[in-house]
Amino acid sequence: MAIDLRADFLLIDELRGRTVATARGLVVIGALGVLLESYRWQRIQNPLEILAQLSACRFHLSRRLVAEFEEQIRLISRMHE
Repeated sequence: MAIDLRADFLLIDELRGRTVATARGLVVIGALGVLLESYRWQRIQNPLEILAQLSACRFHLSRRLVAEFEEQIRLISRMHE
């Protein structure tokens, strides 16, 4: 469907789906990517709080991905100062 619609990106977190979408030439973005861009554009105030809420709901995220996300948030926070 994303290909038929010529979507700019596909919002998906599931690893197998991301792999298939990428192989078909689609740009993929997950929940953390949405949070990151929302914070970058100052649409949300505290993405780390939202991350904690996702984790509390048993939303699976790898430690590596969380660490990268937290680092990106720190960098963006410095730019917002």
